Amino acid sequence: GGSYIGLEFGQMYRRFGSKVTILQREAHLIPREDEDISDAIREIVEREGITVRLNATCITVEKRGDKVIAGLDCTADPAPVTGTHVLVAAGRRPNTADLGLDKTGVAQDKRGNIIVDDELRTTATAAEGAPTPRTTITRSSPPTFWTTILAKSAIALLLTTFTSILRWGARG
Repeated sequence: GGSYIGLEFGQMYRRFGSKVTILQREAHLIPREDEDISDAIREIVEREGITVRLNATCITVEKRGDKVIAGLDCTADPAPVTGTHVLVAAGRRPNTADLGLDKTGVAQDKRGNIIVDDELRTTATAAEGAPTPRTTITRSSPPTFWTTILAKSAIALLLTTFTSILRWGARG
């Protein structure tokens, strides 16, 4: 899969020295992002030596000796991919089915993603008196690159602060 998880693992294994081919069913990587972002990410992973096959539907996977062969239905190159291991990163579904969101007024899309506005407010929040959002969007994809970097920085800062507090408390 050519979305976040598949790309992260592909890049990790490539940096460990493995030869990596990413098979993406869609016409571009990370299909929930803008196409220009997808193209930029593709350039980055290909520069690292990762092969990307787009519009690739894997129709067979078989083991022959110590090799694994993935048969493809791929418009650009129908040749099978041969390797030693397969990592399947086929996506994930939200775990919202048993939350009872229908009783709370929180709207969901057909896949179960919670629908929020540009300020990440749910429809229930907007109904409680907050200004009506100009547009409603579905935040079903993982955070953008910069949001992730900021979140990781905030977590690192919190962990550093927490560690400092623990050290201070131990002295005090």
